[in-house]
Amino acid sequence: MIHDADVLSPEEHQAIERCFRFCMEVLDQHIRSGHTSSWLLSEITGAVYCAMVLQDPERALRFAMGPGAPGSS
Repeated sequence: MIHDADVLSPEEHQAIERCFRFCMEVLDQHIRSGHTSSWLLSEITGAVYCAMVLQDPERALRFAMGPGAPGSS
């Protein structure tokens, strides 16, 4: 919501992106380990939101339809 409000420096934008990508990577590894729980579903939802904010459709689809995701077969 504040991305285009000119309240963050370029360095802060980069730090937020690194944080989002780090969280998604940790969750991706957690999912691949085979762990399942209701908490995991909420974490996956957060990862999808992170990917959408970063405009990264590949990561969004990974958490929506990839291995271990709720929409996976």
